[in-house]
Amino acid sequence: SQGSVSKAAGSKGANQYEQYGIIRFELPYNCWCEGCGRPIGKGTRFNAKKDRAGNYYSTTIWAFSMKCATCKHPFLIKTDPKNRDYEFAEGIRRKEQRYEAKDAEVQALESEKTLASLNTDPMYRLEHGKEDKVRAEPKKTQITQLIEWSDNIREDDYALNASLRRTKRGGRKERKALEFEAERMGLGITLLPISDSDKKCAASMDLNHSSKLRKYRHMEKSNMATIRNSSIFSAKGNKAKAFHKIPLISKKLTINFKGEDNIAVGGSKDPLVRVNLRSKR
Repeated sequence: SQGSVSKAAGSKGANQYEQYGIIRFELPYNCWCEGCGRPIGKGTRFNAKKDRAGNYYSTTIWAFSMKCATCKHPFLIKTDPKNRDYEFAEGIRRKEQRYEAKDAEVQALESEKTLASLNTDPMYRLEHGKEDKVRAEPKKTQITQLIEWSDNIREDDYALNASLRRTKRGGRKERKALEFEAERMGLGITLLPISDSDKKCAASMDLNHSSKLRKYRHMEKSNMATIRNSSIFSAKGNKAKAFHKIPLISKKLTINFKGEDNIAVGGSKDPLVRVNLRSKR
């Protein structure tokens, strides 16, 4: 007999199912392990051994054997073609969360008896069709609204396309302007559009810091200009003010009331009010 190249080379299979009959089985429902009582969530995957367990008419019944990840208790789950479901045969218990088709808002599957009557009894088929029309009538309005909404959206394709292109064109212009501004400023980064939060932040920083700093520097310059423009000699009749200003103009000047080289302050003839201009060395 003529076989494949893989068999001739002694290959046992291309995957673990062909080699060992192992597949990845995903739990279809929330369950409990009967060995340790651990809850196992829907969608948990196991390495399961897949075997034939019989037939339902011409449909094969498959059995999946696996173990709990906590206590290594064996599970056995079988397919149930008759009820279109799974049978939790050994070691595992299904959490009962069954819903009616009406509550789940899905179409209910017909039972085998109903299907047989529909195939063999014309009168039953006619009555069943009328019931289906009655159930579909309340949903007809919603379906019609959805169809009209879809038609309105697709009614003017040119306007939609033009609006989309206009939006994209504006975005391109804005990005090019930002790139030009970054290049002009010599920045190697991409600038972002100015937002309202940026404007508020900049305004608050200017009001709380920069303006106060400018005001302080202006006052400082004004005071220094007043000091530079003022004379070290005071006006007549204001000896106290002259004594007060002398130390501000130069800290190197000293006041001495006893000495030979004295000059009168502000042209005063009082011999007691004299200032000696000696520099500290």
